[in-house]
Amino acid sequence: MGRIAKKTLKLIFLALVALYLVLFAGRAIYEFNREAGDDYYYNYWPGSSAIRNYASKTWDTISTPASIGAPVIDQKYERIANIASKTSDFDSDLKRLNSLLDEYNAIVQMENNRGLSGNRQIDLVIGVRPESFDAIQAKISQIGRTTSITITKTDRTYDYLQSLADKEALERRLASYEDLKAHGGSVTELLQLEERIFDVEAQIQRQLIGLSSYSDENALCTINFSLYEKTGLSVFDKLWNALSWTTNTYCIIIAVLMLTVLSAVIIAWGYNYLKKLLTEKS
Repeated sequence: MGRIAKKTLKLIFLALVALYLVLFAGRAIYEFNREAGDDYYYNYWPGSSAIRNYASKTWDTISTPASIGAPVIDQKYERIANIASKTSDFDSDLKRLNSLLDEYNAIVQMENNRGLSGNRQIDLVIGVRPESFDAIQAKISQIGRTTSITITKTDRTYDYLQSLADKEALERRLASYEDLKAHGGSVTELLQLEERIFDVEAQIQRQLIGLSSYSDENALCTINFSLYEKTGLSVFDKLWNALSWTTNTYCIIIAVLMLTVLSAVIIAWGYNYLKKLLTEKS
């Protein structure tokens, strides 16, 4: 092996070592500077979709002098805040949360706890009075370190009016069945009519239960809150994470380089071989 070849191999070896060290240094800096739990992605608890809370707001269609006598609209709406936070002091922040819920008379409508110490998570569906919504969601978002927050407001006035119309239609049908029943008939006809009356009454009861969630007495807004515990890693764990990531990434880079060189060699060999065949034929 010539002197130039040895020098080239030495430069290649040093370049590969330098690449590994640069990757390791960069990853180590990242591991030591990132906060605990930065790799956590919050997925809202599927059970929260089963809870539906509604609130009301009364307002004039147009608030101008010309609108005297304009109809007043009783708006029904659904307001939801989705908040996700992480903390290294899980127990203390959970006590803060419970204190807030007591202060604002909030209702925990659904709760899910999971995980072991050092990696715990609690998911809550909280019902709050509409007038307290802004204040409590602002304070809850200060618990731990908030990783995501979304607040949505959806108008449900049409759904409410549709439910009212359905209930009135059912009541009219019930009245007509009761009228038919008063006229008498055969035993079979009366039994069939009684069965229809029972079915309509059950539908009306379901409508009343649904409409009750729109009442001012039951008016609530929803806060879906998740508190995730993530304790800090030791120096050894951070170095090990950096080493593992660097080794995996380095192997991938080397494999890609080797495949690239091998492909180039094969293409060059094929080109020269084809060129040689064409030269011999000519």
